Order: sequence, then C-alpha cells, then structure tokens
Amino acid sequence: TGIVAGRTQAGATVAGEAGQALTFTAVGTPPSLLAAPPAVDLATGDLTLSLAEAATGTVVVRVRLADDGGTALGGEDLLEREVTVTVYPEATSPSFNVTDVLPVRENAGRQSLLNFVRDLSGGPGASPLQEVGVQGVESDASYFAEAPSVDERGTL
Repeated sequence: TGIVAGRTQAGATVAGEAGQALTFTAVGTPPSLLAAPPAVDLATGDLTLSLAEAATGTVVVRVRLADDGGTALGGEDLLEREVTVTVYPEATSPSFNVTDVLPVRENAGRQSLLNFVRDLSGGPGASPLQEVGVQGVESDASYFAEAPSVDERGTL
C-alpha cells in the first residue's frame, strides 16, 4: 500500500544560493512497518510511504532537506521536519450477539427487550474511526403495528 502525503515547495531562494543542489532524505521509524524506506520527490515535495503487508501502528517519518552550500560564515545547510502517520487496520465486519428467543403473546402490544443486542463490536482490530450501529429489519411487516427498532444500548 502506498501513501502520498502533502506538497511542499523546496528550492534555494536566497540570493546567491540559486546554484546549490538540494537533497531530500527520509527515514521512517519503526522500519518494520515499511516495505521500503520513505521517499520525497524533490520536484513536487510528495512524501511516499510503502507500508509492509498488514502493517498497523504509528510511523514517525523524519524528513531532511540539505543543500550543498556549506556552513561557512554562519550559513545553514540543513532543515529537518517530522511527521507522524497512524496506520489503522482495514475495516472488518462488525460482530454482535442477540437474544435467540423472544416470547411475546399475541396482541400483547408494544414490547421492549433489554440487552437484545449484546457484545456489539467493530470487529477484530477495528479502527477507532469505524462507527458501528444496529438497524432492525422485519421479515414480514404484517406482524407489527410499528416497525421494530434497536436503540444504541441494544434494546429492542
């Protein structure tokens, strides 16, 4: 999986520095989350990350821009920036359990069943960005005076 992030402008713009060569280097930590080292395109400023298979976690990328002008007379030839990238697992199927048997007498009127839906989860390794909800669907609407619904606490 490749990620391309952010555009920046890089160039020697101070008078007398126009002929200097610029070089980007980028290092990602921990390297185990990356299939290849990060890279920055000098022309566009695009940062490219290639993630290892099934990688999840946080990668800190340190980007360094250097020129070949040296540091004589107090000059600077190095600039560093750091970016943190959080990689979440792929969205997985949610899971839940329901009460199997619902004993309700004919003409009993409206009923509520606490904890009808239990153990609601976004699935294994679910991202905190993944939202999970429950929606009731009846198989035969003629059985109901009003459509069944499940609230956020799992009550039918």
